[in-house]
Amino acid sequence: MSKSLATVIGRAASRPSASLSGFLGKAIKLTDGEFWNNVLGNTSSSGKTVTIDSAMHLSAVWACVRIISTSVAGLPLGVFKREADGGRVDARDFALYDVIHNSPNEDMTAFQFWQAVVASMLLQGNAYCEIHR
Repeated sequence: MSKSLATVIGRAASRPSASLSGFLGKAIKLTDGEFWNNVLGNTSSSGKTVTIDSAMHLSAVWACVRIISTSVAGLPLGVFKREADGGRVDARDFALYDVIHNSPNEDMTAFQFWQAVVASMLLQGNAYCEIHR
């Protein structure tokens, strides 16, 4: 059962000192589930809090994330340049071609990278890729 925004804000406003006192003076990440659960009271209708970690302990969730992320990561990913006649050719001279197609960093292959990106999108709803130059 979903909660209205007024209910969520009301709960957060009614108990700010108790729920947030442990976080004062600490850096808080956007993905810090404990902080957001304390602020928003994010629990399921059963009363259990569902996090990415707890969901990934279910074999069905783990298998679905693995199958979808490996399937998408295995798809061919090309970078193309549009020609004057409307056709397209591989843009192997594009600055980010190797990053996108071959190896985005020293620690991962392109397959591993895209698998991690898709898994993040499935579990968190988005994915961010930081570029270090």
